[in-house]
Amino acid sequence: MKNSINYVPDTELVSQYQATLDANILDILLQKHQNLIITVSKKHCQKHKRLDFEDVLQNAKLASIEAIKSFDFSKENKLSTYLYFKVAKSLLTCDDEQNFISCPSHMREVRSYIAGKYDFDKTKKQEVLI
Repeated sequence: MKNSINYVPDTELVSQYQATLDANILDILLQKHQNLIITVSKKHCQKHKRLDFEDVLQNAKLASIEAIKSFDFSKENKLSTYLYFKVAKSLLTCDDEQNFISCPSHMREVRSYIAGKYDFDKTKKQEVLI
């Protein structure tokens, strides 16, 4: 017999959690989407070999909690899709201050842009065009 958690719709669980901030409901949501969180963490560790899987998994869980708090069913279709992209983005930028220097130079601008820390200097662009 399968676990009854999988039969409760995400819409109901997320709306209950956002209304009450009940830790039990959050645990149910994290357990329900645990395979997705682990998959994203493994993919991130395969790309970045120097990272510890347990640290990445912990960061992924924190990112998924934030994603569940900010999820809006009127804008998004499925919680799993939203979680996947939010967790992947968060893992890419979570240690930006520590890993930015060791990041390859062609990825620094991309990491900064994704993290929202990219400042495009318009004066440099104008100087190049002239």
